Amino acid sequence: MRFITAKFNSQCHETGKKIVKGESILYDPNLKKAYCKASKKYEEANEPENIQDPGEQYFDNFCQQNNI
Repeated sequence: MRFITAKFNSQCHETGKKIVKGESILYDPNLKKAYCKASKKYEEANEPENIQDPGEQYFDNFCQQNNI
C-alpha cells in the first residue's frame, strides 16, 4: 500500500465516504482499493513505527561502522 493523491473522485472502500480528486489517500494497487483519511487502514499505515532519538541513531550507526 502507498500514500498517493487521488487522481479522480471515488469512494473509500472501508468507510464509504466520498474521496475528492486531489485528496491524500492510501491506495492498495494489488486490490485496487482506496482508503480515505478517516479509515482505520489509513490511520494504521500513517503511524510512525520505530521513532528513534537521533542520538540513538548516531550511536547505532557508529557501532555498526566500527564493529562494536
